[in-house]
Amino acid sequence: MEKGLETSPFLCVEGRYIGGASGAANFQAYVSQITRLVSRFHLLFLAVTLAATAVALFRIPVDFVYAAHQSGSTADWLWIRNTALAVSLLLALALLLLFFGIGRLLSKNQFAKSHHILDPASTRLLAVIAATQFGLLLTGVGSHIDVIRLTGFGLDLVLVGAGRCVARCRAPHLCRLAHALADRK
Repeated sequence: MEKGLETSPFLCVEGRYIGGASGAANFQAYVSQITRLVSRFHLLFLAVTLAATAVALFRIPVDFVYAAHQSGSTADWLWIRNTALAVSLLLALALLLLFFGIGRLLSKNQFAKSHHILDPASTRLLAVIAATQFGLLLTGVGSHIDVIRLTGFGLDLVLVGAGRCVARCRAPHLCRLAHALADRK
């Protein structure tokens, strides 16, 4: 063993943490931590969504209605307070259950191949839901800050940035479409 590696988080050949007391138990805990798609961070987004819902139920009047769709300058589709607040909370719960189920159904090989895609996707989706719920709360209490539009503009910037990264990608196995389009020019 090289000097200085005894406190690093890297795994040695025997399958235990270098410098760890009980190698097999640490390795099992490490593997079980890796093979989950729903982490504490995802549960934090659910907790934020739940907290925004609870505050909204106490602060927003019962007869408040949200304009779910507008045609011109008039609202043509309205949602009552309880329905509007329940939708994003139920959607967050459904997404957590979906990603939990996907994480449990995938084999270790499939999980290793798709974890880098599924984990950020679930994080972004839960973040958008939490921001939308926070926007509903601010709209309901009469704030002039339009968080829902800010969330949309922020998501647009993320998608434009991702599109620019894919267009400039040089690895053919990562973005075949970008190279196919570039070859046609």
